Amino acid sequence: LLLFDWFCDWSSLILRYQLTQDEDGLGLTDMRKVIQYLAQKAAQDKVLNIQDWILAQRQKVMSKANLNPALLLEALLVQWASLPAQK
Repeated sequence: LLLFDWFCDWSSLILRYQLTQDEDGLGLTDMRKVIQYLAQKAAQDKVLNIQDWILAQRQKVMSKANLNPALLLEALLVQWASLPAQK
């Protein structure tokens, strides 16, 4: 569940940076370069779609759905890895 919270927060930071270009709002110094890179390389609609997907999966986990954790993690990472594609 914590993993979904992190990825959701990161997607929100990407969107915020895309819209404002405010580096002060990025907060996390260790993730700043990653967030900036993804914000430059990812289309906003793709980031929004991934954020929606993350929230839906998080809700399934919270509702105690019988999910395969390894497949869920793999799906999350595949979704995230597809972010820096052509806009």
